[in-house]
Amino acid sequence: SAWRYLWRDAKKHQSPNSGWLEAGFAGALGVQLGGLNYYQGVAEWRAPLGEARQELSPQHILDSLRLMQGLSYAFAAIGLISLVVIK
Repeated sequence: SAWRYLWRDAKKHQSPNSGWLEAGFAGALGVQLGGLNYYQGVAEWRAPLGEARQELSPQHILDSLRLMQGLSYAFAAIGLISLVVIK
């Protein structure tokens, strides 16, 4: 499901880089990100990413941190394995 939202929604984001991560996380967590946000007190509309399959809760913050940590470990492992294989 995360892949579906990643490919569908990533290009909706105004940043060519941030959209990929935000759309992927939205899909993986089953939430919708974007919409009306405030940056330094100024309202700004961002395209919605993902679908709100469940109501946001504090648990989503913990889940997103675990997902980020898992992805960090995975990419670090890929990097280390690449270094060993290339030598």
